Amino acid sequence: MIKYFFWITVAIIYITGMLTALVVIDYNVKHTDISYLDDSNEIAELKNSEEEPLIPDIIEPLSCPDDIYEFPKGEKLLDIQERILSVIKEKNFTQSTLLFKIVKCESDFRYCVNNDVGEDSYGLFQINIREGANTDVTKEQATNIKWAMVP
Repeated sequence: MIKYFFWITVAIIYITGMLTALVVIDYNVKHTDISYLDDSNEIAELKNSEEEPLIPDIIEPLSCPDDIYEFPKGEKLLDIQERILSVIKEKNFTQSTLLFKIVKCESDFRYCVNNDVGEDSYGLFQINIREGANTDVTKEQATNIKWAMVP
């Protein structure tokens, strides 16, 4: 009887923990400031019109800033977002908001940022180039906005 009581208690604790995690995730999603994405969607809609793209040739990669951990602001942030939107339009991606959320989560728009804690990830999407992960991907490719977005 004690054996069953133990496993029932473990199951209740597990379920309670999972429900708590879901509540925390739901709260974070609802209270994360992503208001800038509203503007990005408007820009994406404009980009899907027949206008000339703001950046006609984005194959030329951006050079990495001196401080790769610095958050881009102003014109630099706009340039990065416009490059992302150009690829979205070029490749007809339908979930631009999702892509912006992923970039916000992974790198916060720091296109050259490096995570070397237990991995060796670079770029907007934090592509892991550590040996054994994506060994055919270079740092230059991972930090190139267009390359990182196009499968």
